[in-house]
Amino acid sequence: IAMDCGFSSPSAFSSLFHNVYGMTPQEYRKDQLEKALQHKEGEEELKQDLRDRLEKLHPRNRQDGGNTVIEVMALEGKPFTNPWNIVLNMSSLSALTRANVQFHLLNLVKELHMNYVKIWSVFAKDLRITDGKTLGAYNYSMVDTVLDVLVENQIAVYFDFGSRTDVIIGSSDNTLMSEEVGIDFAGREYWEDLFEDFIRHLISRYGKKEISRWVFDFCIDPTFRGHGHYYTDPEYDYQNVFDFAWHTIRRLVPGARVGGPVGITNSSGKEIETFLTRCMESGICPDFVSVPLFPYQPNLEGDRFAHNPDPEFELRQLRMLKETILRICGKDVPIYISDWNLSVSNRNVLNDSCMRGTYLCSRAYGIMEYASLCSIWIASDWISNYFDTRSILSGCGGILTRDNIRKPAYYALQFLGKLQGTVLCREPHMIVTMENLQSFRVLCANQTSFHVGYYLKKEEEITPENMDLSVSSDPARVFVLEISGLPEDVEYVIRTRSVNRHYGSIQDEWKRFGYDERLAREDVKYLREICVPHLSMSRLKVRNGKLSCRILLDEQEFQLIHIFQADADK
Repeated sequence: IAMDCGFSSPSAFSSLFHNVYGMTPQEYRKDQLEKALQHKEGEEELKQDLRDRLEKLHPRNRQDGGNTVIEVMALEGKPFTNPWNIVLNMSSLSALTRANVQFHLLNLVKELHMNYVKIWSVFAKDLRITDGKTLGAYNYSMVDTVLDVLVENQIAVYFDFGSRTDVIIGSSDNTLMSEEVGIDFAGREYWEDLFEDFIRHLISRYGKKEISRWVFDFCIDPTFRGHGHYYTDPEYDYQNVFDFAWHTIRRLVPGARVGGPVGITNSSGKEIETFLTRCMESGICPDFVSVPLFPYQPNLEGDRFAHNPDPEFELRQLRMLKETILRICGKDVPIYISDWNLSVSNRNVLNDSCMRGTYLCSRAYGIMEYASLCSIWIASDWISNYFDTRSILSGCGGILTRDNIRKPAYYALQFLGKLQGTVLCREPHMIVTMENLQSFRVLCANQTSFHVGYYLKKEEEITPENMDLSVSSDPARVFVLEISGLPEDVEYVIRTRSVNRHYGSIQDEWKRFGYDERLAREDVKYLREICVPHLSMSRLKVRNGKLSCRILLDEQEFQLIHIFQADADK
């Protein structure tokens, strides 16, 4: 080898090597081997230490006769606050002036027990507040008609002051419709004057106590497309927008929460890091850091996004954001996920499928570790109604169809909202929470992922007929949940609600109608009534201090199981 590399002989190489390294090649090789062995031993010690720590933090899983056994110990968990039953991700403020959207809003808030409704594009042209070129004399009449309904129904408001483009997305690089709806403010002073007057108007109309409950979020990119500003200014700086809003709200409504920047965690521009750094330099600490969460990453050009196939992608993004917050702010600032879904498309048939429900449930274990609030995108299919939405389903992102039929994603959100108390188990297939020894709730999902074929098509090109070619599903699986530390011989009721391709799936029920685009009114009513989870119930007794519950999950199935003592209140 030495001669092949240009040395006259092996001895010439050894001589030169000794001059450089102070030892012969043989001695060097022996020394490096000893170091490698020491390094390997150190790695094994670290791995074993990690295994021991994880064994304490997570339930023990084992295989028994082909079944996965998950063991948890009652009373050995970690308290948590449910992030999913807080905010309903609704619409722009102008869309809420429509009766059909308000009908969906009020029903969803009631059924899902939401406390807040998220509204964006607060200063829109069609609300007729101002022309953006006049100071004072603002008209809030249309805004008040919406906020009055919310306040009268004890619903708090989550404002996103970003003026999002009214957009319908077919895929990440294809926009079907786009319309600028925000007021074109002539300068900084016009936006700031309106904003302060608007906050004073809210206080005057609804009272400081009510407004103190509300959340004010400021998107760094109001259009989500990288070219939107709050106002026209050659020296425009988003930080001026946030700083002014933060100081104004702190002065007028000290109790309200103010945050931002709804920034993309993996953006090459590092907007979140810059935002936090400049906040710290200004002596401002946001009450929360807001981000959208979709499985996309910037492509090489940086101006478009592509799907990321990693099932741990969202978890890694949140972990990275948490580390950034701690590094810059020096303390833990809550993370608010402003929009969460498997796709940004409003023409992706997976939005209507069981796959979306299992996707949300199987990735929830990572969300609950890092996020204080998570808002699933979006509430109603009415928000993306357009010329091409002629059939009962069109791949829109809502959890409710225009005909008020609940999609599997609706039940995923409903099931997630039922989790409470102490977390005993948190993993992709299963989350177990305990309210007390009399009541446990189990959310389980048979994992699904995107098939390689999914990444080779535009999202709007996938049809219900060929959808299965885009989804990789685990076959039917059996889990055995063993809960230890329970009183002997006590009887528990196992109540199971299941959503799969046979129960609770509007897309699969529509398939049985031949995907007919012109359904009769009674057909729609039938689908509305039949698309509900399957309900079953059984009873088990504790043996040897352990309750053993067998769980069967079909492909693309997710379940909510309530385990409670037979003689306890349900």
